[in-house]
Parts: sequence; C-alpha cells; structure tokens
Amino acid sequence: FSCKEEKNFLLTEDAKNSQIITPLIRGIETEKYTINRKGLWLLNIHNGLKGKMLPVNVLDYPSIKNHLDKYYDRLVQRDDKGKTPYNLRNCAYLNELNHPKIIWQAVSKRVAFSYDQDGTLTCDVTTFFMTGKDLKYILAILNSKLFEYSLINIYLEGDTLKAKNKIIQNFPIPQRDDVYSERIENLVDKVIKTKTNDSNSNTISLESQIDQLVYKLYGLTDEEIAIVEG
Repeated sequence: FSCKEEKNFLLTEDAKNSQIITPLIRGIETEKYTINRKGLWLLNIHNGLKGKMLPVNVLDYPSIKNHLDKYYDRLVQRDDKGKTPYNLRNCAYLNELNHPKIIWQAVSKRVAFSYDQDGTLTCDVTTFFMTGKDLKYILAILNSKLFEYSLINIYLEGDTLKAKNKIIQNFPIPQRDDVYSERIENLVDKVIKTKTNDSNSNTISLESQIDQLVYKLYGLTDEEIAIVEG
C-alpha cells in the first residue's frame, strides 16, 4: 500500500509511474452511492492474465523498483508473490476491476452500496463487487429502504448484516421498464454528482424519491410501504 505522500513522491520521480499506481479502497470506505476515499493506493504490479494481458515488468518503472528494493527481503518471503517477488499474485478478475462496478462491504451493519467507474481496486477480504449491465438501476434498489428492510428482517444473523453474494443473488430484481427505470437512474446520477461535489451534501430528498419509485417497481401497497418505512 502507498499513502498519499508516497504516491506523490513516486509521481514526482517519474510521471510514468501513474500507469500502475491505482486507488484502493477497503469495505469501510463504502457509502451509499459514493466512496469515502481515505487516500490509499496500490502499486498495481499485477501478474497479468494468461492469453490476455502481460505481467507488469517492474524494470519499466525504475523508481518504483528502487522504492521496493528497500523491502526486497520481505518481498522474497511472500507466499502470494507472482512471477517475480515484485509482482502481485494472479487475479482471475483483474480486467473486471477496470469496469464500472458496485462495491459493498462484506460484513457490515450498514446498507451502503457504492458506484465506481474509476478502476478502483478493492480489498478482497473486506469487499465484494459486481459488474455488468444496468448498474445504476440495481444500485438504487440495493440502497433502498426496501432492501434494507429485507436484510434486517430476513437476512439478519445475530447483530450483523452480512451483505454477501448469496443475498444479492437471491434478492429479486424487477426487469427494467419504460415507466420507472430511467427516472430511477436519473435520480441516481443526481445523488452521485451531488455527493461527489460535496461529500457532506444532504441527498435525503433525492433518495426518498428513489425509494418511492422502488416501491412502485415492486408493487407495494400503502400498508406495505408503511411497514417498510417503520
């Protein structure tokens, strides 16, 4: 991992280093719709993908190699090294991380699903992510009060909400329609833009509008909505 100061130093040493210095987040940094970044970075000296992508050659980044050589004895001892002690271990979904994605904390009491389109890398122990189509539409549903109600009342284990892959896979997502889907995505865009410009912005009104549209997607009655709203 590299802190902001280390990142800036390496970029000053050689602007080319930006090619493999990638933002990194942990699960705790996920929030509803956006990421509360803590300024962590990864030297993404990846091990490539067989038949698709060559491993990063650290010799192409001499200042980064010089930086890592200070820790060479520890690099050699790693059990999870790649082609060389400098390379990360194999990652079968390496390409997917470069695509727009939804990221969430693996185990959390919070319902917070973040949208990322910056190629952010995630810590596999503390996060899950998904890629694919209609991500902002799905994001709205996962961040909705309806989904939160379902987690609390159906998937609660002890006092921890385990928002894991199994829960996401089993939660019914309505097919897109011509009535509500585009309106939901437009509201999601507004929430993301507002939060990105100012992380302290109040988006409750926008999120409430999304909740109301999600209720309509699922055909909830006024009585059922009242139960969800508490």
